[in-house]
Amino acid sequence: MTSSENVTKAVFRAMSDTFEGMAFVQISRLEDESPDTTADDMIWSRVDVKAPAAGFMAIAYTREVGVHIVESLYGMLEEPCSQELLQDSLNEIVNTVIGRCMSLLVPAGQTFELGLPKTGEGWPDFGDAEIHGFSTMDGGRLLAITDLGDLDLLGAPLEVEGGGGKSSGGDEWGDSGESNDAWGASGSPDSSDDDWG
Repeated sequence: MTSSENVTKAVFRAMSDTFEGMAFVQISRLEDESPDTTADDMIWSRVDVKAPAAGFMAIAYTREVGVHIVESLYGMLEEPCSQELLQDSLNEIVNTVIGRCMSLLVPAGQTFELGLPKTGEGWPDFGDAEIHGFSTMDGGRLLAITDLGDLDLLGAPLEVEGGGGKSSGGDEWGDSGESNDAWGASGSPDSSDDDWG
C-alpha cells in the first residue's frame, strides 16, 4: 500500500514532534533505504483507528533503541530496563504519534476514535501496510507502520511547518509557513480488545 502524500507528511511530522518533544530524540526520515524488519529483538506497539474510518499505526524498534528512548524519557535508570517499562513507554509514544497524526489528517472540529495500544515482540504480519523508516542521530532505527489511506480527509494538500522532508515534487514541506493542525479534534480511546484484523 502506498500512502497519500498527506499521510506521509502527517506521519513524518507526528513522529518528529513526538520523539523530539517527549524523548528529546531527533529523528530523520530514511529516504532511499529499505527499513530492516528482521531484527530479533524488535518490540512494537499498535493503535487502531476506529473512526471516522478504519486504519492503524504501529511503531517498532529494537530493545537497544527502546532503552535509549526510556533513558531519554525518564533519565538514567538504576536497574536494567524492564520489558514492561519498554512496552509502556512505546505505548505512550504510539498513542501520542497517532493522536498527532490524526489531528493533522482529520478536518478541524471532526472527532476520531482510537483503540487501546497492543504490544508485542518480533515482527507480526502487518499485511500490506506502508513502512516508514526513521533514524536517530546516533544511528538507531525506528519504524512507523501505517494503514491510514482512508483517513486522508482533508481534500487538499497538507501544509506543515518544518518537518525537514521533501515532497515527491521536490518542494519543501510546509513552505507556506502555515500549519493545518486540528488539535481541537479529539480521540476517545475505546476499551474493546479486538484482533489485529
